Amino acid sequence: MAQIHHADQPGRAAAVSRAVLLVLLGMGIIGFIDNFIVVIAETASLWQFNFLRAAMSLPVLAGVIWLGWGQFWPKRPFWVFLRTLAFVASMFLYFGALGFVSIGQALAGLFTAPLFVLVLGALFLGQPFRPLQAVAVVMGFSGVLMVLQPATLLDPRLVLPVSGGVLYAINGLITRIYCSKEDTLGLLTFYNIGMCLCGALGVLYFYGSPNDPGAEGYLTRGWGQTPPVFWALMCLQAAGALVAVWCLTRAYQLAPTGVVSVSEYSVMIFGPLFAALLFGDVPNALALFGLAVIIGAGVWMTRLEIRAT
Repeated sequence: MAQIHHADQPGRAAAVSRAVLLVLLGMGIIGFIDNFIVVIAETASLWQFNFLRAAMSLPVLAGVIWLGWGQFWPKRPFWVFLRTLAFVASMFLYFGALGFVSIGQALAGLFTAPLFVLVLGALFLGQPFRPLQAVAVVMGFSGVLMVLQPATLLDPRLVLPVSGGVLYAINGLITRIYCSKEDTLGLLTFYNIGMCLCGALGVLYFYGSPNDPGAEGYLTRGWGQTPPVFWALMCLQAAGALVAVWCLTRAYQLAPTGVVSVSEYSVMIFGPLFAALLFGDVPNALALFGLAVIIGAGVWMTRLEIRAT
């Protein structure tokens, strides 16, 4: 038995490494495309945006599955449904916040998730609570607080992405523990169906509501204006989200939730970096130091996980 365990070590370490690379690719894409939500929020609504993005992605997924490159119906429907519910809710909270706060603040709120992964896994799932792992997660979380800045920590709007972080952690745990054998394209299809349905319900509920100008109407519009730039950004969003969410879903299936969730902190680098390049929104010194701390925590957690395999 010891020999079998030993033989498995290179394969498990390779799986962790592949998962980290997938996360970096996915987070790089998300860090780029999510900067444009603030532009979309000027004319469209949260519900319209998520409905259209998912609706544009579903025909592509259906075609790929029809060609035999994926499987739609899940092996464990109940857990796939719960995962979809948690994932969709977390994304609506995160995208809702992006209409009002900077991408750095929204991402920092959402990526409190690794801390919740550690706590929820230990409390409810009996997952091992390794001291060094806990230190790495707290280290990453301290970097998040530096990015948020003390002056903004009490902003009530940050409740949206932090709540999204809790649900995102639940999504990650369910994916790793109960959905690791599911087809990745199938999980992605269910996620997009959930986003499409919830977006459609929001559009119908707010249909006829006052179309307040600018970001003020982002949460309460039913269907806003759709200038040409909106459709260009929606195509970018749909294509980017398809690739990014596939990468993340596959990563959670390959590696332990802890290492994947901490590796997702890399979006805290990509998001502000693209914000600076695209809009000249440069973080201050404390935020830059916080980003360095986040990088260090992610690298450390990855090395700890590889050593443990």
